[in-house]
Amino acid sequence: MQICVCGWWYFPSYYETLVKLRDSGGPAAVVIQHRPGDTKGLISIDRENTGLEWGAYSYYLDNVWDGKSDALFTQDDVEVKDLKFFGWAATITEDICFIFSNDGEARYNGTAHGRMFFATSRFLTTAVKLGGFWYDKGNTGFIAKGNYRTEKPPEGCSHHNAGIHAFTNFVPKIRKDNPKIRKRTYLCDSRVKLGRRGKF
Repeated sequence: MQICVCGWWYFPSYYETLVKLRDSGGPAAVVIQHRPGDTKGLISIDRENTGLEWGAYSYYLDNVWDGKSDALFTQDDVEVKDLKFFGWAATITEDICFIFSNDGEARYNGTAHGRMFFATSRFLTTAVKLGGFWYDKGNTGFIAKGNYRTEKPPEGCSHHNAGIHAFTNFVPKIRKDNPKIRKRTYLCDSRVKLGRRGKF
């Protein structure tokens, strides 16, 4: 399993956990940096801040993914309490699955978000075939202060949830193209804690 991290908040504990994972023989995460920050020596790639996390995930899919591995996509305001979490994630049998800490968090987020999701090689191969992950090229960092409907985005920019909405609409198209692809809406694991805009 490969790991893609969108670099923005740079929570030290998460990067330290990812370094421990790498040093213990696990996968080496690659950080797609949307602004400078301390990645604790992990492989990092500077990228223009466009499209929020989906811009980073799209770049990773198109330019870093090895074309054969499953992948875990994550933001970086995350805490993982136990390295075994990553071993658990690598054993997910469905081809696409969002990950949450608990059911309440999943329901609050409508069971879909861009903070962490797992995808198999089969899913990613079909996604690439169909054009890859969409992201809002007009969004260079806009996030509404509250709900995505509370502020009007700047000219040429969509709301800050446009990426996840596009992705959830893309999943049925991917499954139609490859009917073997299995979807699980979400899984929960208490060993992971996901932040929201840099806060828990």
